[in-house]
Amino acid sequence: MDLSKMPKGEPSIALPLCLNCAEYVRSVNEPCPHCGQDPTIPGGRYKEDGFYARDALERLLAVMQQATARKPSETNAED
Repeated sequence: MDLSKMPKGEPSIALPLCLNCAEYVRSVNEPCPHCGQDPTIPGGRYKEDGFYARDALERLLAVMQQATARKPSETNAED
């Protein structure tokens, strides 16, 4: 099967994650349809199942990568 001749599809929409029950929601401006809570406030399953810790670790790793990607002359200029 030649996949190059298949029609191209539209990219899917990225859905936000409810920060309470860790289920996908359509909008963070409405209560979560799964748990009924505000999807922007971390709690419940999101914290209990480690999603909160994983997200924090990913943010920390990104900051560390940015810091190590800086040129040595930039870090010495700040001292």
